[in-house]
Amino acid sequence: FYEHEGWSHGHSLYNELIKVPLIIKFPYNAYENVSIRENVGIIDILPTLLDYLHIEQNREIDGISLLPLLDKKKPGREILVSSGTSCAFFDQAPKRIAILFDHYKLIYNFALSEQDKAFFREAGLPPEAAKFQLFDLMDDPLEKKNLYPGHKHLVKGYQKELKEIINKVLLNLKLKRAGEVELSAEELEQLKALGYL
Repeated sequence: FYEHEGWSHGHSLYNELIKVPLIIKFPYNAYENVSIRENVGIIDILPTLLDYLHIEQNREIDGISLLPLLDKKKPGREILVSSGTSCAFFDQAPKRIAILFDHYKLIYNFALSEQDKAFFREAGLPPEAAKFQLFDLMDDPLEKKNLYPGHKHLVKGYQKELKEIINKVLLNLKLKRAGEVELSAEELEQLKALGYL
């Protein structure tokens, strides 16, 4: 609703679009009135349900079980990654990656291509955003003040994770656009290393 000069959904990773309540009703009112304040994601639903049902997974899945958090036996994850790269208009939607850590959110905004801009001309372009945005979610819950220019030191420890995620997104985009194109041995190895093959 134009909170960050954008309409609709999928154009950004600001909290008005990605922070939604998750409510799980367990049988027999298990964990009734228990809430988690840590950052969790949709990717945590499957591991939580599998853990609750004592179903072993013999392959690696994304996400973590929330049961240890619900039982207050274990703290949450150090970082949570959110990615705006898989909406209905995958090829034209602005590519965004957010890393949530402590009470901060770092957003990396890929540049819009001319093809992306052409797609959105009639509906209105998504808002322009700096390549890097850093918000203190405690002091600035509406994400209005980009701290990145003066606080780059806060994100130094997360550069490796961000680079790995950016590479995954770029590889995904290349694969999607390539269709049936033959991949090199090096690219096939990258896909295997990332768990896609």
